[in-house]
Amino acid sequence: MSEYTKPPELQQVGGTHYTDMTIEPIQYIMANDMCFNSGSVLKYISRFRRKNGLEDLYKARTFLEFLINDVERNPKKYGLDPEKTASQMKK
Repeated sequence: MSEYTKPPELQQVGGTHYTDMTIEPIQYIMANDMCFNSGSVLKYISRFRRKNGLEDLYKARTFLEFLINDVERNPKKYGLDPEKTASQMKK
């Protein structure tokens, strides 16, 4: 069976940095209905020791900053109280 015809949960193109994990990030992301930015943070933090080291941590930080900016602008989208969110924002 070709690698590309396997079920998605059995595929990984380009290494084993996810399939070697006890729980792959994609499984956790999908089970918890995480948004793209949250999932990206989780993905890069999970793999940094197995793949790209500090580069992956910088990527995680970038996606965390995207997430923070979106939460600050759209707290209701994430089920958060806009007034409480505004009071928590950096001055």
